[in-house]
Amino acid sequence: MNLARLTFAALLCAFLGLLPARAVTLVDFEGISDGSALTTQIAGLTFSRTIVLVAGIGINEFDFPPRSGSGVASDDGGALEITFAAPVLSFSGHFTYTVPLLLQAFDARAALVASASSAFASNLGGGVNPPNERIELSFASGFTLLRITGDAGGASFTLDDLAVTAVPEPGTGVLFGAGALWLLAWRRRRVRRPIVAAAALLAAHTVAQAQGVAQPIVSPAVVSVGTPTILLVTARITQPNVIPGSVNVVRVGPGGATTVAGTLNDNGTAGDAVAGDGLHSGQVVLTESVEGNVGLRVSAAVRGQLRRLQSTAALLGVVPAGAPVRLKLPDIAVQAADPATGAPIVGNLVNACFSASTSYASVQAAAAAAGAVPAGRFPAIGNCWQLELASTDGAGIAAAVALLATRPEVTSAEPEPIVQGAQAADPCAGPICADPNYSTVLNLGDAHRRAQALGTGINIGILDTGLDASIIPGLSLPTAVLGSNFSSSGPAGIPRDDNGHGTLVAAIAQATAPGATLFISKVLNSANRGTETAAMLGLHEAVTVGLTPIVNMSLSSRLQTFVARQFISEVQAAGVIIVAAAGNSASTIREYPAAHIGVVAVGNVNERNQRAADSNRGNWVNLAAPGVNIGGFGAAGSGTSFSAPFVAGTLAMMATKYPTLGRQVLIDHLYATTLPIPAVAGLDTCPAQPCNQDLGAGRLDPLASLGSIRIRRNTAVGASGAAVNRIIEIGLRNAAGVEFWSESRGFFGQSTGCEVATVRNPPCIANAAFDVAALAPGTYQLRLTFRDPTASFFGSTQLTVPGARFTRVITGTGSVNAADPTRADFSLFGANVNLRSTFIEFVR
Repeated sequence: MNLARLTFAALLCAFLGLLPARAVTLVDFEGISDGSALTTQIAGLTFSRTIVLVAGIGINEFDFPPRSGSGVASDDGGALEITFAAPVLSFSGHFTYTVPLLLQAFDARAALVASASSAFASNLGGGVNPPNERIELSFASGFTLLRITGDAGGASFTLDDLAVTAVPEPGTGVLFGAGALWLLAWRRRRVRRPIVAAAALLAAHTVAQAQGVAQPIVSPAVVSVGTPTILLVTARITQPNVIPGSVNVVRVGPGGATTVAGTLNDNGTAGDAVAGDGLHSGQVVLTESVEGNVGLRVSAAVRGQLRRLQSTAALLGVVPAGAPVRLKLPDIAVQAADPATGAPIVGNLVNACFSASTSYASVQAAAAAAGAVPAGRFPAIGNCWQLELASTDGAGIAAAVALLATRPEVTSAEPEPIVQGAQAADPCAGPICADPNYSTVLNLGDAHRRAQALGTGINIGILDTGLDASIIPGLSLPTAVLGSNFSSSGPAGIPRDDNGHGTLVAAIAQATAPGATLFISKVLNSANRGTETAAMLGLHEAVTVGLTPIVNMSLSSRLQTFVARQFISEVQAAGVIIVAAAGNSASTIREYPAAHIGVVAVGNVNERNQRAADSNRGNWVNLAAPGVNIGGFGAAGSGTSFSAPFVAGTLAMMATKYPTLGRQVLIDHLYATTLPIPAVAGLDTCPAQPCNQDLGAGRLDPLASLGSIRIRRNTAVGASGAAVNRIIEIGLRNAAGVEFWSESRGFFGQSTGCEVATVRNPPCIANAAFDVAALAPGTYQLRLTFRDPTASFFGSTQLTVPGARFTRVITGTGSVNAADPTRADFSLFGANVNLRSTFIEFVR
């Protein structure tokens, strides 16, 4: 090789040595748990305001499909930023977004050195613009910070298959040029850096319950280790625009790892009972290998939303082969008295809960120390068991409970209560009782005719003595669905009523909501008695098999075990409303399940709206309904047992009319639309008056709960106290002043002036059965005309019209309420009130 060629080679080597060796880092976000905050898990990159989401679990993969694999990164609470440990020459990534994106690169001095923008305003999957747009930017001297800005609140884009090219160390070609003789052995060098995959993380996964997805109900709720088990999973979804085929069951392992276990649907197939009813169901097969608990939650993709809606997780118990997987039905004949309270209990059972880490072998050891064996496993509430003793008396139960309480692994130990149907001792005399409660007190006929809300499509669970329509002459319940018999009497597996209590309860619920379907579980025997476990089994069957969003429990006990509290709370978390009788002991002592937080506890009033003498009362009772001499269906009954189904049926009508409202909103609306119960000396003992004779919010008013116009009238001190018939007439007119509807209503409340300034007397209420929300959008006028024979009134009137927005008072003295435009307030003073009319304009 001559000198010229050597010189040329040396110069060429020096030039090539000065070129950067391009080291590329690729990130695909695989192997990172869904919902994990991404920070420093990837070598050389630090992320801010970034979350990793996985297809089918946390990301709506229908609108935001990953470019590869299943994991993507997303902006979380603001602009996503990536800080690089060493300067990089370029960045590229694949983006799917709902708003235009801006990418900005900054150098080490925080100076903006490069920027790029998305090509479209949005590019969701299935749209005009293709998803996973590749966006890149670069800067020759390198940059150390990349900011990606979408929506200021975050959750506006996904990023997948990120690639960055690092700025290399200076080349070494100059050194080679100085020693040209080394070129005789020159070889091409290739610089490689391994592709960096995202590190696997096992993050604890906590997901808040989405407003539109209820906690799922799983049946069976306990499985054996190593046994493939078919699970029926059901979840109520009220969120609109859920993408068909997107509702997944997500298994959450003990360490928080998540996997998709199956799918649910609402099309009436593959385990779903009724198409389009909002209940998504499906069958999932699981084979669990480790004893303990796993979580099952539901994930649903909503059109246009990046993140999936997530429910809270239901617990699936996993027990060793041979351990009980279901509850044992207690023998009510083995009865004893609780030594502490004297309440009736099952004489050979203790319900005990253990810490989550306690193995079945340890449960057996604890049971043996107390002279018992595990006999049943409670569903859905954790590590809770029935322990069966050889002894059958209260003293033996007390000793076992005391011994279990000393063990550190035991979190609760209690006897099994016996519950009693809440039926009063004095039923109506005669085979058929004239019952004004249905027609004149509750105005249910008006509610059915005018509100057109019959409870159609709603299932009501009836947990009672069963059903036998032949008990009540002329009774027909064609839509009733029969469940199981968990009581100690009657034919096995058939909920046939051998007492009559349950049939009347069912008849009242059906009369109140004629379109509803009743699901019957027999949990009380021929003596109207049962056990708490039987009631919980019936509740579990009602919500898992009967798919009942509303359950009526006309039974009570002064005891409630920890396991029952936990299970009822789980059922309520799944969106189920439980209505329960408050009991008939003429007492303020709490009875369960009525006194359980969130349960609708119902007291009893007669047709004159006075509290029944034997009705329980107190600050734990939520409202009252008629329950004295109920006999509109050819039989009679008295007690809070028969008040409760009026409430359950009304809730079913409300659920039909307001299908998008959640459980708590329906309950709150029920309480807000009750009628006041007039004060009577000795019947009101609550600290703040008026208190509706200690019966909570007041008396049930189905018309108001379905959207009627409500007029509230208060009389000032010193006004006429004469018992007169005060009437108000309500009319509706169109914008042209043509009246198209009117009705006259008497005031409900005190007959002696409705005085509120005396503190004790509640206001008077009149409800007009017209659903303003059903009117076409537009401007209307509402007319109020007072008819008062005394021709004298001193006080005020409040007008509330759900669905309307008042704009002005046309004539009369009054004003639109500034805080609540659905309400108008009027002051009426003077001697010329009779036949005086007031006109108010409102917009629908």
